[in-house]
Amino acid sequence: MKKISQDNGSISTGSKTQFYKVIRPNQSLNDRTFFWIIGGFGLASFGLGIGFIIVGAWPVFGFFGVDILLVYIAFRRIYRSGEKYETLHLSRTFLQVEQISSKGNRVAKCFNPYWVIIEFHQGSRTRDSLCLRSHGESLEIASFLSADRKKELANQLHSEIRKLKCEYKQL
Repeated sequence: MKKISQDNGSISTGSKTQFYKVIRPNQSLNDRTFFWIIGGFGLASFGLGIGFIIVGAWPVFGFFGVDILLVYIAFRRIYRSGEKYETLHLSRTFLQVEQISSKGNRVAKCFNPYWVIIEFHQGSRTRDSLCLRSHGESLEIASFLSADRKKELANQLHSEIRKLKCEYKQL
């Protein structure tokens, strides 16, 4: 198994790509929706804060501002975590998995496609996991996907590697 550093993010070989997939988490919150949620929450908090000022409880108004700030920070973190993604690149000579975090950190690992084992563990008490294993090393992929999408991805990878092995046997 070949590990690629953050500086050398990709491998350039003359090998033909058999399968390529970009995996992203579900991002249901776009910029417009974010604006409307924060704006609506801010407007409601401001209105309630004015109500408290009118009845004489003016210190409460500041807590409404803190609430808006905390909700804003929480939504920004959720939005930023949705920016991470993974790429799977399968060719005759390697299966490269590249994981890019929301901060831009890049980790890439290469596996020999003829030796890699794809394991999908469906847990009742633990979260489901999809792992690639080869030569004593393992890598969890698609940790942000639902169980159904992980299973679908595992089946796709099994199918593509099976095709690759059949092509190799015919050579």
